[in-house]
Amino acid sequence: MKPSAFSVSGLAWGCLVIICLFTSCSEEARQSRGFHLPEGDVDAGKVAFVELKCTQCHSVAGSEFSDIKSGTGHVIGGEVRKIKTYGELVTSVIDPSHRISEQYASREDIPEDKRTQTPMPTFNSVMTVKQMCDIVTFLHSRYRETGPEFPDYPMLMP
Repeated sequence: MKPSAFSVSGLAWGCLVIICLFTSCSEEARQSRGFHLPEGDVDAGKVAFVELKCTQCHSVAGSEFSDIKSGTGHVIGGEVRKIKTYGELVTSVIDPSHRISEQYASREDIPEDKRTQTPMPTFNSVMTVKQMCDIVTFLHSRYRETGPEFPDYPMLMP
């Protein structure tokens, strides 16, 4: 008996679905769905930012610190076209080498082999979850979305 085209294509689709399900299971387990952190406090975040000595390398838009002049070092916050999400900021704090800024990676004064690792140490063994939540809430509050810039084109009306 010769298999019909329908049964062969149905079998192929069934195998494809099963493969997709099995290969996506491991990635789905790493997703943040269902993950929630406690609400942070902006003022406590600013205090924790200083306590953990983040101001040795970072300034924060709209905030003054005695350790660093505003607008120097790696500036966090300010006017941006797209605001970093809470999750992106959490990732940057707990895994600083996850994404290296283009600005840092293109610096000529840093040896090329060092440009793929951030000089920022990890604070995971000394920072509490509350401090992390507070710092991320503080930093998130320092961004202002400007939206895209469009050039001024004359409007031609018929």
